[in-house]
Amino acid sequence: MADDAREGGGIFDLSVLAALKQAGCVLCHVARADARLFLRDLFHEYVNDVDLTRRLMDAWGFCPAHACEAMEVERALFGAPLGFAIVGERVIRRIMEDIRALVANGGGAGVGRPTPCPACRRGQASVDFALRRLAGLMHRPEFRSWRDSSGGLCANHLRTCALLARTDGSARRLLDEELDRLEELGQELGEYIRKTDHRYAKEAKGPEGDAPARFAVFLGSHK
Repeated sequence: MADDAREGGGIFDLSVLAALKQAGCVLCHVARADARLFLRDLFHEYVNDVDLTRRLMDAWGFCPAHACEAMEVERALFGAPLGFAIVGERVIRRIMEDIRALVANGGGAGVGRPTPCPACRRGQASVDFALRRLAGLMHRPEFRSWRDSSGGLCANHLRTCALLARTDGSARRLLDEELDRLEELGQELGEYIRKTDHRYAKEAKGPEGDAPARFAVFLGSHK
């Protein structure tokens, strides 16, 4: 199953616009949604795909988060994780081979999780594309509504945006907005700290009241 190679926005823009309606980092939402779609497609059609099987074995299956989600997705689809068991039986054999090689060779360079989880890789590919689309959707009311509700990129995806901004003007405009938002958040955290001092504790609370929670969201918390 080849990763999507999207050259234009089209239908994919709809997923970005839908993610803008959710709280938190829009790129995190896109990554999770597309990784879940990858898992659904895997158990629908591609459990016996040779290329995908090789990638799963090279990665020792899934990362912990996507292993749990894979079970959930297949149970929702078919009521029992048969495809997950098929994948697991193959991956277990590969792990045993790698471990034995590691012991026998006394080092075994490259043995054990040499490649990323395929679901993570699919999500990251979607993030790279979605970031370019998001920068081009800044004029849309959905984007402004997301921004006005304290929507922003998480720390990890802010770095992704910064890397793209070096060569992409739209991404640079998005990055500049994000940096302005972070400057404001930093000031509000400072105000939150100030008002914990007993000398200022009686002052009315403002938007700084939930600044620590927004900082947690920026770091990747979705609770």
